[in-house]
Amino acid sequence: MQNPLRYATQKLRKTSLEEGPVSNTLQLCTSEHLGDYQWLAVGVVMLLVAGSGLFAWNHLDLFAQSHPGLGPPKSPGGGDSTAATIAFALITAAATMFNWVYQAANRRLGVIDLFASEISAICKVCLVTDFAKKSIDMRRAAAATETQTPSSFDTQESYTPIYDKGSADLQALDSTVVSSVTQFYTYRRTMVDCLHSAMAQTRRDAALSQYDQMIYMQFLMYECARTSVRELIEFEPDRAENLVTVLCSELPLFAFLIDRHRNDSSTVFLYRRLCLRVADYWREVGGLLEQIDSQARSASPAVRKGWSKAITTSAELRIRFDDFKKQTQAEARLPSNMPNSRQPPLKDAA
Repeated sequence: MQNPLRYATQKLRKTSLEEGPVSNTLQLCTSEHLGDYQWLAVGVVMLLVAGSGLFAWNHLDLFAQSHPGLGPPKSPGGGDSTAATIAFALITAAATMFNWVYQAANRRLGVIDLFASEISAICKVCLVTDFAKKSIDMRRAAAATETQTPSSFDTQESYTPIYDKGSADLQALDSTVVSSVTQFYTYRRTMVDCLHSAMAQTRRDAALSQYDQMIYMQFLMYECARTSVRELIEFEPDRAENLVTVLCSELPLFAFLIDRHRNDSSTVFLYRRLCLRVADYWREVGGLLEQIDSQARSASPAVRKGWSKAITTSAELRIRFDDFKKQTQAEARLPSNMPNSRQPPLKDAA
């Protein structure tokens, strides 16, 4: 059953989404993250209506007693102080509950916005520095030499202050959101540890093993970032822009991992897990680009302006997606990735 408060503001929300980010007041009524508070708000409104109705009826009774020929018929029992007290109590309780619901819903939206901003910022930094492709280049450089000179890096700053200081706030969110956000930070930390270990190695085999793990952890980090962005950000242009940002780093890593494990008999299980994702990438990335293209053709200047960042960044995603499709053609033709087909066991690579 749809919340009547959310249903009543849905058309306003759609209009606002075409013009710009939703106002805070409207977001409180329409956000998917506030379903419990929206139902409480409906209950508060009903309580307020009941209190106001009782208060008005009591005063009509008093008016009828004072002006017998002017007011409506007097109800049995007439107006009394008990009814007035009950009405006042209901109105006061409704006002108090409304204030609590408003403050609590605002706090939850604040937590959502903070985590969405931090995850998006990390992914944008990674894209600006092209960290995904540099990671692949580091791995290839290590494979080209028998030994490498050990090196390390040390950072004094924390790049995840929101999660480090506010991870307890996540418990108020939906389990799917909590899972994807927590996994993002876990994979990120593991990826950094693997990078430290890879750079500290001298032997090629040891370094390659750590670089492989680092790249796989980085891929899983972006995958969880994509899920987090989809769950946390409700303003469509911002969501699309951040999905494009994540995918620009995620697709090259996935293509590398497919190529890396395709003919490795010791990692067949990793290759199988990767193959299960191929059809989803072809469908989801293609759908995202079509959505952005349709907004770019919109007759409304306000819509095109709102989607301008996603439209601009999608040009790079289109290039990387074309490369991705060329590199995963064999996997896309597997029976498990074809519509309406049952998955046969993959043959182990020789």
